Amino acid sequence: MEEKTNNFSSLVKKRIVVREFKEPRTGKFDLDIKEIASNGIKIPTAGFSRGIEILTILNQDNINKIAVISNEKKFTTKGLDPWVSWSEGVIIILINKNAYIERYSKEDKNSSLNIDNWHIPYWYIDAGAALMNILLGAEDKELGSGFLGGHNIDINSLRLEFNIPKEIEVLGIVPIGVRKNIDKKKTTEKKKLIHTEIYGK
Repeated sequence: MEEKTNNFSSLVKKRIVVREFKEPRTGKFDLDIKEIASNGIKIPTAGFSRGIEILTILNQDNINKIAVISNEKKFTTKGLDPWVSWSEGVIIILINKNAYIERYSKEDKNSSLNIDNWHIPYWYIDAGAALMNILLGAEDKELGSGFLGGHNIDINSLRLEFNIPKEIEVLGIVPIGVRKNIDKKKTTEKKKLIHTEIYGK
C-alpha cells in the first residue's frame, strides 16, 4: 500500500477542480469539512482585519436549496450528474469589507494608503487565500472540491435563505464531496506561465 504523503508539494500537484462526485451525501465527512472550514480562515489578512468569514452548510435540505439557487437543474437536464446537491458539504466564502474599513481607520493605520486607492482591494486577495486553503484542505482529506463564483448564483436568494447581511459580500461557494473516479486528461493548450528575470523569458 502506497504511503500517504500529503505534504504541500504533493497536495498542490494532486489538486484539481472536481465537479463530479461519486454519490449523494453520506454525512461521514462532517468533521472533516468543519476542519477544512476552520483552516480556511487561517490566513494573513491586511492589517489583521480578519474580514474573511465562512458559512458551512452540512444539512442536506440546505445543500439542496443551494443547488436550486445555483441553477443545478440547468446541468442535470443535460444528463450530467448533480454536483452541488451530491456534495458532502458546501462552504460559502464571505467578505466583510467593513472590517477592513474599520481597521484602516485606526490611529496606527492613518498613514497607510487610503483603501479607496488600493490597486486591488486586499479583501479579495485575502478571500482568494482562504479559497486556496479550502481547496487544499479538501485534497488533504482526500475529498474533491471546486469553486462556483457568485456570478453563477442567485445571490439575493442565497442571502435571504441563509440570513447573510446585505453588507457582507459573497465570493462564491465550494462544494466538497467524494471524488468520482474518472481520469480525465487535460486538453488545454500549454501556456508559458512561469517567467524568470524578464517577462517572457
